[in-house]
Amino acid sequence: MALDRRSFLMFVAGGAVGTGLTPFPWKLTDDISIWTQNWPWIPSVPKGQVQSKPSLVKMGASPYGIRVNTVGGRPITAVGNPDHPLSLGGIDPLAACSVQMLYSPARIQSPLKKTSQGTFTAISWEEGERILQQQLAASKGRSQALACISGDETGSTNDVLADFLGQMGSDAFFHLPSEATAYSRTWNDIMAGEGNVGFDLEGSDLVFCLGADALESWGTAVRNQAAFGRNGFRLFFAGPVQNNTAAMAERWIPVQEDGLGHLALGLAYHIFLSGRPERLKVRGLSRFKRFVLDHAKPEKTAKQTGLSESEIRTLARELLQADRPVVLPGSLAGQGASAFTIFAGLCLNVLLDRINAKGGMQCIPNPPKVLENTPNRPELLSRDLLGYLQDLQQEPDRLPDLLLLSEANPFYELPHKELLEGTLGKIPFKVSFSQYMDESAARCDLILPAPTFLERLDDAFTPFGSPKANYSLAQPVTRPVADSKPTADILLGVARKLGLTPGVASYKALLQTKAELLGADWQQLIAGKAWTDATTTYPFSLRLWNGAIEKMCSREPRSSSEYPIQLAPQNDLKNGTPRTGIPPFGLNTITEQELQDGRLSVRLNPKTAKKQGLREGTRVKLLSKDGECQARIRLDESVMPGAVAAPLGFGHTHWDEFSRTKGDNVTRLFTVYTEPGSALRAWSGSRLQIQKI
Repeated sequence: MALDRRSFLMFVAGGAVGTGLTPFPWKLTDDISIWTQNWPWIPSVPKGQVQSKPSLVKMGASPYGIRVNTVGGRPITAVGNPDHPLSLGGIDPLAACSVQMLYSPARIQSPLKKTSQGTFTAISWEEGERILQQQLAASKGRSQALACISGDETGSTNDVLADFLGQMGSDAFFHLPSEATAYSRTWNDIMAGEGNVGFDLEGSDLVFCLGADALESWGTAVRNQAAFGRNGFRLFFAGPVQNNTAAMAERWIPVQEDGLGHLALGLAYHIFLSGRPERLKVRGLSRFKRFVLDHAKPEKTAKQTGLSESEIRTLARELLQADRPVVLPGSLAGQGASAFTIFAGLCLNVLLDRINAKGGMQCIPNPPKVLENTPNRPELLSRDLLGYLQDLQQEPDRLPDLLLLSEANPFYELPHKELLEGTLGKIPFKVSFSQYMDESAARCDLILPAPTFLERLDDAFTPFGSPKANYSLAQPVTRPVADSKPTADILLGVARKLGLTPGVASYKALLQTKAELLGADWQQLIAGKAWTDATTTYPFSLRLWNGAIEKMCSREPRSSSEYPIQLAPQNDLKNGTPRTGIPPFGLNTITEQELQDGRLSVRLNPKTAKKQGLREGTRVKLLSKDGECQARIRLDESVMPGAVAAPLGFGHTHWDEFSRTKGDNVTRLFTVYTEPGSALRAWSGSRLQIQKI
């Protein structure tokens, strides 16, 4: 049988399932055999019985099940778990490095207190918990005196944290911005949808990624890769750069990020003309139709997107002719997406009648509520952290006295350095529950180290993008390497000393209660078998129109003479995340297209470079309204004209030698704006100027 382009793509995707689409695992196999010869901080490989234990990895874009191979009780390697619905046997580069990260030089070995000289000194857990209790007692009962930021969207530690803050008189609990937070704000608040949104890629025959990097960092990326490799659905990608998802797609549609929402409305125009949505019973449908037919005419959409009218019409025809299409709106960076882009993309799924359909968009019920003061999941995800910080900047008297960071690294991950320094930087006392000395832990006054996922009991309920409700659990696969304690148990203990009523005796008891409420078998959960439920909730309250939508659509894509280039960030997990730094083995996969001689490499289309007077290898400074980075130019036709592709994951100032002094942090270039209508703080489509050095 001949191997045509279609067959070749499916073959490559199948071989790349769970690998992050890089040669990393093959190189990793070789490196594992020699790793103990190079880094003295890694213990020698022990001798003994080989065992395989289930675990739940929380290092990449989304939690999923893996299996950890141990020798003599010590973890040696991690592999995919074919029995887990979010893994299907796959593993990403960060999860493959998870065992190595147990022994990272950046691990915090014991509780630390900052001295008056600005350095850290080791203290006992007794002293650390006493200091935490004193700081919390001082803020008890004082409204908004306490704030918390969490870096994990799926774990039940959030239940404990949010409940604790509620009993302390504060609702200032936030997740770091992500696709899940932007979706929740759009789906639950603007569109009045119910539950959480998921996507059945496995059952689809055409997946249209509207900026969503589905095979690398969007949603359940490892499962998405497996579904693509096994089912071979057609894949379209719209965005300004051929990232890993676009490279594997049947069709790349070059559109700048701030034009993606307009492309979706342009497609909706042709779908309405087909007459297909007429049978739908959705609130606001007729008003939305009038708006689309009025404001998304082909000639206008062509101008807003840079595509021809015939290209847009052909794309709409492809969606209409597919049996089971689904549209995935998102952002290249995995954060900072506009509500307009997400709204317009979700509307396409509604118009195509893909709600709760096989291969479509699924409405997944919320997890059960275990603790009384914990808000429901959509409410927590909808809270706008950047908006909160901007409000604090304008009203400094509202600045909290105490900030808790639960495995979150906002000083690296969030844009707008001036805003961070003027708000989080000025909070009098900060506490980090982190495993590693990251940029935010280094800014804190007290560090109470948490165990890694390999060292603790942990859980995850339905990561963003999952096609159905699921619940996963993992027991420790090894004894703690550092002197650490689970954050939830620390807070439960302190709560009792402060006279609060936590509602559960321990974190384990909370997880057992949640499993019981779900109807999940505890023994199967700890054996690595995830609980799943295909139950969906139909959003009868869903609406396609309100006054906010017209305002969201009014923010036109525009060029700027001062900042003529649009930023196209690339989110390759092999470069690490704000919560992991760059794993040592990850350095083997970094190419000159990303980093050369310690300087960031950014990619420009030759036409853009010529217009800017730039050549291959030119050293430049990238400037936005909120920050700057230094880089070296690479010419690449896989970047559309008018855009610059820049990799995320570099520019760390802390961590260890493998992460520090490598390039610049591209998030500093993001320009935050308040979106009309949604009031959401977004930064996709940030604009830059490029200066020669």
